Amino acid sequence: MKRFFCIIIAAIALTACDNDRKACPKPVEEFITNLYDNYVFNYGELDSIAVNFSPAVLDRLRKAYADEYCEGNPAYAVWLFRTSQNGSDEQSIDSIKVAGKDRYTVYLTDGGTPCICRMHIVLKAGKPVLLDFSTRY
Repeated sequence: MKRFFCIIIAAIALTACDNDRKACPKPVEEFITNLYDNYVFNYGELDSIAVNFSPAVLDRLRKAYADEYCEGNPAYAVWLFRTSQNGSDEQSIDSIKVAGKDRYTVYLTDGGTPCICRMHIVLKAGKPVLLDFSTRY
């Protein structure tokens, strides 16, 4: 009987460890890397990847920009994906981890400050779509 329980506990432990080993799907990893490299850390026009954002996320980014600055041409508060530290070029994605079904955690350094951004991204027809995100540092 002890052996049976040991086998069950070992199986549960292996299953839990297996979740940590799941690789981030390539389209999701490429989307996140592109987002940070070309739009968050280097301010490019977000319109070119806006198709990868849900309408709710786009509205949130537009509203945050308008609240901070002013109404006008559509613009997006991409700083919500980072700490908004200024004065340092030390900005990088340290790792991207699978945090559950369609959930990913981006570990990054922004202006020397460690930060995490949790993202809910689904694949629709093989294309990543960001449904929600939260940043903590």
